[in-house]
Amino acid sequence: MSVARVTELSCTSNQSFEDAIRQGMERAMKTLRGVRGAWIKEQRDRCRRRGPAPGAEAASYSARLILPSARRNRPR
Repeated sequence: MSVARVTELSCTSNQSFEDAIRQGMERAMKTLRGVRGAWIKEQRDRCRRRGPAPGAEAASYSARLILPSARRNRPR
C-alpha cells in the first residue's frame, strides 16, 4: 500500500503569480521529499489602492499550492 502526504503551501511575490509559484516550488523542493508536482488551489492579488478597477495596481500576488509527496512503504 502506498501512502501520500499532502502539504498546502501559501506563497507571495511582488512581481507575478508565476514568480510566487516558482518561489513556492523551490522552497518545497528544499524542505519536502518526493515532490513531483503541484496543484494551484487559489490565486489572489492585492491592490495598492481601493476602488474601481481603472487605476488600481497589484501590490502583491499570492498563490496557494497543494503538494502531494509519495512516501515509501515501511515493513511492519
